[in-house]
Amino acid sequence: MTTPRRQWTDETIREVLLPIASELGRMPTRGELTAHGVGGLWSALGRRGGVDAWREVVASHLSAEPIVEPLAVDEEHVRVAAYFMFQNGHPGGPDSHWLAAQRELATA
Repeated sequence: MTTPRRQWTDETIREVLLPIASELGRMPTRGELTAHGVGGLWSALGRRGGVDAWREVVASHLSAEPIVEPLAVDEEHVRVAAYFMFQNGHPGGPDSHWLAAQRELATA
């Protein structure tokens, strides 16, 4: 069974791209988008204004985010949170789950 192709609009691009960029702290590369399971997004960026234009959107988004000093987080709590992200189908791999769990626990 094949999955249907995603229809990329400016809104769906923002919904997918900006959280990944926030996680990385910068514009993701084509390979990083593929690793997050959205490899087709790179081509969509090109079709919907160009990668450079979206890079500016990401930069604007990142500069608007408040800077929060991370708290020291217990490694066991991060491990458990990352595991549940994996179990719940959170996009990305083990490294992105770990970083997302750290960030989530540090701001909680």
